[in-house]
Amino acid sequence: GEHLLPAQQTNLQQVKGQNLPAAELDRLFKLPVNVQSGLLDADLQVKYNPTQPISAFGTARLQGVTASLPQLPTPFFNTTGTVLFQDQVVKLQNVTTSLGQIPLILGGGLHLEKGYDVTAKVPTTEVAKVAQSLKFKPPVVLNGAVQADLRVTGAIAQPLLIGQFATTRPTQVDRVNFSTISGRFALATNAGELVVANLVAKPVVGGEITGKGEVKLGTQGGLVFDLLAQNVPGDAIAQIYGANLSPSIKIGPVQARAQVFGPFNDLRTVARWRSPQATYAGTGEVVIARGQTVLRDTTFRVGGGTVQTAARIANGNWEAVVEGSQVPISSLLALQATGTQEGQQQLPPAIQQGIFTGRARLAGTTASFQPRDIRPIAQGRIQVAGGTLQIQQAQLNQGNWEAVVAASGVQLARLLPPEQLENLPVQPGAFTGRARLAGNIDSFQAKDIRAIAQG
Repeated sequence: GEHLLPAQQTNLQQVKGQNLPAAELDRLFKLPVNVQSGLLDADLQVKYNPTQPISAFGTARLQGVTASLPQLPTPFFNTTGTVLFQDQVVKLQNVTTSLGQIPLILGGGLHLEKGYDVTAKVPTTEVAKVAQSLKFKPPVVLNGAVQADLRVTGAIAQPLLIGQFATTRPTQVDRVNFSTISGRFALATNAGELVVANLVAKPVVGGEITGKGEVKLGTQGGLVFDLLAQNVPGDAIAQIYGANLSPSIKIGPVQARAQVFGPFNDLRTVARWRSPQATYAGTGEVVIARGQTVLRDTTFRVGGGTVQTAARIANGNWEAVVEGSQVPISSLLALQATGTQEGQQQLPPAIQQGIFTGRARLAGTTASFQPRDIRPIAQGRIQVAGGTLQIQQAQLNQGNWEAVVAASGVQLARLLPPEQLENLPVQPGAFTGRARLAGNIDSFQAKDIRAIAQG
C-alpha cells in the first residue's frame, strides 16, 4: 500500500492475514461492538483519511469471537462466520453466535455511520435460558421453549430490537400450562424498555388470553400489562390452584380484564371478572398483592336473590363478609357437600322454601370449603311458614350450630312433619316469641335439635 503526505492518507491495497487477533478489527474500524477475544482471517483493501470515515472492501472470517454491546447484560461468544466490507457497509454472512445461552443466526448488516439493519433468528431455546441470559428473574415459574425472529435497527448509539416470538411446546406460567404463547415486541436497549404487543396465550384447559404491556428491565425494573381473558374454564383453573369447591358449585367459563403492574419484587394484579354461566352467576373484582387475594365489589345471583361478598385470602386462610337479599334457603342448602345432603333433606319443606335476607361473617381455609370446615356468624331475617324468623345471632363451628331467633307469626304446624302433627292433642297455631336453638348439620330432625323457647 501507500501513505500520502501531507494528506496523511493511507491506502492499503491488500491486507491479508490468518489467525489474527479479532480485537484488531475493532481497533481498525471502530465497530459498535467491543471485541474481546477470538481470531479472524482477513483479505481487505483499506483507505484511511483522518478527515473522512474509514473505507474498506473485502472479507473477514470470524473464529470463536467474543464481543459485547454496552446495552446488553451478556456478551456474544463463540461467534463464527463471514463479514463483508463494502465501503461503509458491513454485511454478515452465515454468522452464528450465542448471547449468553441464547443461540443466534445473524444476517443483514450495518452502516458504520447510519446504523443497524441486522436480522437474527433464535432457534428453539429454553425459556429459562433466555431469562438467565437477559439477567431477568421471572416473578412466577416459567417452563417451556421459544423461538423468535428479530431485527436490529436504529442509530449505532441507539439500537432498537424488534421481533416476534412463539413457544414451541406447552409452556408453564405459574401453575397454568399453555399450549401456545406468541406475540410481538420491541426493545429499546439504551433505555432498557421492552414493549410487548399482540400477546396471545391459549391455556391447555381452554379459552384464550390476549394482552399487551411494557417492561422496564434492570434491578429496579417493573412492568405494566393489560390482559383480556375469554372463555377460560373457571372450574379447571380453580382445581389447578387447589380450591376445593363443593361439587354442587360450577364456575363455568370466565371472562376477565386484568392489569398486572408494579416493580418486579412487588407485582400486583387487579382484575374485573364475570362468570355468567356459573351455578351462581357473578361479577366482581379481584386484587392480588403481597401474598394476599382480595375480592371486592362482588355480586352473585343466588336463586331469585343476590349475594354481595367481600373476602380476603392469605397464607391458606380466608375470611369473608356476605350480605344476602331475598335469597332462597334451598339455594343455600345446595351449597352443602354430598355428605351433608341427608341432613338438609330432613329440614321441613317450609324451611327449605324460606327466603333469607341478612349478613354473615365467614372464615376457613382454602384446603376445604365443606360446611363443617367453615366458621360463620350470621344475623338476618327468614320469611318462613307465613311469618318471620329474626336471627339475632347464629354460628357454626365444626358442624355444630347454635342460633338465637325471634319469631313473629310463624305457623308451627307448617314446620312439623304430618306424622308428628297427627299425634299432637292440640294443633299448634302461630308462634311469636324467642328461642335458643342448637344442633349439628348432620341432622335437622326435631329430636336432634335442642331448643329453649319463650313466647
